[in-house]
Amino acid sequence: MKKAEVNTPTLSACNGKDTHFLNETQILFEYLQDHVASSSMACAATGILQKSATRYKRALEKSNLLWEVDKKRCNITGRKVNWITTNPELVPNIFDSQLSLFEEGGGD
Repeated sequence: MKKAEVNTPTLSACNGKDTHFLNETQILFEYLQDHVASSSMACAATGILQKSATRYKRALEKSNLLWEVDKKRCNITGRKVNWITTNPELVPNIFDSQLSLFEEGGGD
């Protein structure tokens, strides 16, 4: 007779609150590295619950790792919403565009 195999959970297989939070935050972060999307669109693509994604999005914003780059209609909800990304190359440089307002049309 063979002994029954015992499966011991590894750290990555544990569903602890912190581990789950970090995994889903990483999934959202990586998805938004390659995409500019609304939160609903990111949730549909990654399988993350909307309520959870809101929490992860806020944590990334506080860490200056996520930006709102546009406001337009969501492909899922049809509402006008902020489109977000974690890729700094896709973020318009608002500071430079504000300075250019003062450089052009100098007033004299």
